[in-house]
Amino acid sequence: MGSPVTTRALGFLSGGLGLALIGSSIFGYVQTERLSAARETIQAREATIATHKAAVVDRDVLIAKQNDAVRQLQAKSEEDRAAYLERLAAADKRAEVYKGQAKSLLTATTEATDELGRCRAAVQLIHDTLSEEN
Repeated sequence: MGSPVTTRALGFLSGGLGLALIGSSIFGYVQTERLSAARETIQAREATIATHKAAVVDRDVLIAKQNDAVRQLQAKSEEDRAAYLERLAAADKRAEVYKGQAKSLLTATTEATDELGRCRAAVQLIHDTLSEEN
């Protein structure tokens, strides 16, 4: 038989190894659980990132549509303004013609001396001026 110290030392050593085995098993279990929880967190965050990326793409599409609409509105506005300026220029030309006609009516003279004769001459001048336009 062996010495009692050796048997006792083997007992302590066996117990210590057993405790170390149990401790390492518990440690391994805890680490496995932590790893599993970390993977779940990563998956959840990856899903959130994917959702955010999709939202960014949708936002970019909407911004592009809005930009196109703004460009179309600007083009239409420029087109309307050009047409307005053309109509304004034409109206200015007509106004100049009418100013000239009004001047000629104001400076027109007649040989009639009585009021009725002057009125008839004015009416005739107006008719002549209007018939020149048509």
